[in-house]
Amino acid sequence: MAQEYAECQLNTAMEDVESLLFDEFEVAFYTNAKPILKAQNEDSIGVFHTSDGHLVAAVADGMGGHKDGAKASKITIETIADQLKGFTGSEYDLRGAIFDAIELANIRVQVLKVRAGTTLTLASFSQAGIRIYNVGDSATFHFSNIGGIKYRSYEHSVGGMEVLMGRIKETQSGTSDDHHQLINYVGYPQMKMEISALIGWKPADMVLLGSDGLFDNIVVAEVKDVLRTDLEIDEKLRVLTEMGKDNMSHGILRKAKPDDMSAILISSQYGEES
Repeated sequence: MAQEYAECQLNTAMEDVESLLFDEFEVAFYTNAKPILKAQNEDSIGVFHTSDGHLVAAVADGMGGHKDGAKASKITIETIADQLKGFTGSEYDLRGAIFDAIELANIRVQVLKVRAGTTLTLASFSQAGIRIYNVGDSATFHFSNIGGIKYRSYEHSVGGMEVLMGRIKETQSGTSDDHHQLINYVGYPQMKMEISALIGWKPADMVLLGSDGLFDNIVVAEVKDVLRTDLEIDEKLRVLTEMGKDNMSHGILRKAKPDDMSAILISSQYGEES
């Protein structure tokens, strides 16, 4: 049996990318506040490894401009941690535990009674494959070993829906203030969950989870270029987050959007070579 492990960064100001190595997985992660003096990081992230070898990674982005956004993201990651503590079972059992965690987090955030909310993007990994969950405008991308997109979640925002419907291009999303208006989030009484089918994958595949602070400031084509390099996983994520920070300050790749930034990058030895 593998060793159970939980890594939670709750509204943390991380100075640099950190990494974890399990028998089957390599994980790099980062979270920090927007580059504004005395800004609080309203994001929280979690990486959970179960005793029977499943991995779960989650990014929660507390809603800026709403009271207790930081608390909402913290509650959500803590709820997932509580539900996964001591977990054993199949991928099907894991799916149920994640359902329960997201539903319970939604209730716990509503109990704050201050209209707090948070986005959540989550990926689970097992020998059976990957499953991706999304609520709000954080996102998860599953890339092949040559950088092709095998799956991506779509942002539950005005801009995200316009991209999905083909009304605007990906590079135009976030260029208008109303693009960031959320239509779904944890803490919303009518919350909905986007859940993928079970996705097969190969050992060289990579999965990137990020808050909108990352994906509003980098271009997907640039992400592909970085993931194709021979850099170690922590260096790949470090390059991506530095690109995002640079764009926040200078608007290099697209319109600058200073925001809290969180990201988790994962690779694994699970999957078949052919």
